[in-house]
Amino acid sequence: MRRMLCILSLFVFFTAQIGCAQNNPADVQKNIKNDQEKNTAFVKVIKLEAFQYGFSPDPVIVKKGEKVRLEITSRDVTHGVYIKEYGIKETVSKGEKKEVEFTAEKSGTFEIICSVYCGSGHSGMKGKLVVQDDQTP
Repeated sequence: MRRMLCILSLFVFFTAQIGCAQNNPADVQKNIKNDQEKNTAFVKVIKLEAFQYGFSPDPVIVKKGEKVRLEITSRDVTHGVYIKEYGIKETVSKGEKKEVEFTAEKSGTFEIICSVYCGSGHSGMKGKLVVQDDQTP
């Protein structure tokens, strides 16, 4: 009986050690970092700058089905970025960066407008988001 208890204790001890080795915090962090890098590898990042009275780049061109991250900044004053068809409405002040992610599911050309009054040329501040089908050159 004593021998069986010793064997059982050793079994439990080694099983616990194996479990701890598999869940090493450094390994867990490495796996999380690798997963994050894989996920961001498939995101098209576009640095969209708003300025009086336009957007750069203009047009913003992406392919249908792409996951897109807009990194929005303002060169001068507070601006808004509004793309109705994608439900995007973000406000950004000078010196600030906002990130918006979306999947380009609808093909076509969509207006990007400034949704925050930014001066006398505000009403003409427009850009374009072009979402191309696979067949579009």
